[in-house]
Amino acid sequence: MVRRRTRRNLRKEGFVFPTPLLAVLLLAAMVALSYLWLSARCEILAKSIRQREARLARLREERRVEEFRWWSMSSPDRIVHALRRRGIRMSWPRESQVFYVDLAGSGVGCGPDVLAWRGRRAAMND
Repeated sequence: MVRRRTRRNLRKEGFVFPTPLLAVLLLAAMVALSYLWLSARCEILAKSIRQREARLARLREERRVEEFRWWSMSSPDRIVHALRRRGIRMSWPRESQVFYVDLAGSGVGCGPDVLAWRGRRAAMND
């Protein structure tokens, strides 16, 4: 008779962690880490947006100040003052020297075919 050998090394001793529970815990850890990464990314983007909005507000304020300065410089009194300060002797044109152009082409006989458009200006063609 052959004696049977016990397989002690194949016996499972100690605590065995269930595989499905391990899979669920790993999935939950991955979701938690993904959430933390997305949250950090959103915070970075929010900070960048706040900085850019502050810069936009500063630039709008600067533009408003510059528009006011330009508007005040282009008033007739300021123009005369600037001309005098620079020593330029000029006078305003007489009524007979002023020529008005109707850009719609209906007032002075200048149709759209006579005007050459350059940006926001119109120049007369001969």
